[in-house]
Amino acid sequence: MRKGVIAGIAGIALLAGGGASFATWSADWTTSGRISSGTMSLKSSWQGEPISHWQLNDADIVGITKVADLKLVPGDKLTYRDNITLSAEKRAMSVNLEPLAPGIVGNLQGVTYSVKVTGPDFERTWNGRESKPMSIETRAGSDTAMSVVTTFTFDTDADNSTKNKNLTFTDAGIRVTQVANAN
Repeated sequence: MRKGVIAGIAGIALLAGGGASFATWSADWTTSGRISSGTMSLKSSWQGEPISHWQLNDADIVGITKVADLKLVPGDKLTYRDNITLSAEKRAMSVNLEPLAPGIVGNLQGVTYSVKVTGPDFERTWNGRESKPMSIETRAGSDTAMSVVTTFTFDTDADNSTKNKNLTFTDAGIRVTQVANAN
């Protein structure tokens, strides 16, 4: 037993003095960088007074400076036209276009509305409360030009109960929403 203890002490002394270590191996790999997000926006290309966007029965409105001053009669079609640009910076992406259902308040019955969007390789019209989105693809660093037409139509068969009534609408238009990547 004495020989075993002496041999153990000698072995430890050899390891300690001989430069051996009790370390485990390790290695590292790291990376650094900056992550930036792109942007997506809609911009109107129209300039001038807001009334210049409107037409009544497919003709420019003259002599009136505000749409609220118009007096519609059954069969009239009030149209708002705008050219907008969808800009998607940094990369291509899938987006959904869908109409924004306008908030409508008032007692004028018999008015329907629609939203029509036309682009370089797509066209879609939504009527009333229809809201099923349409998917399109954007190109990286490239803008997508679109024409948006919102139309309010006063029914031709409206009766006397629609005289001297009002309708106020807000937020008629379109929404563009990025479709999330699956990866």
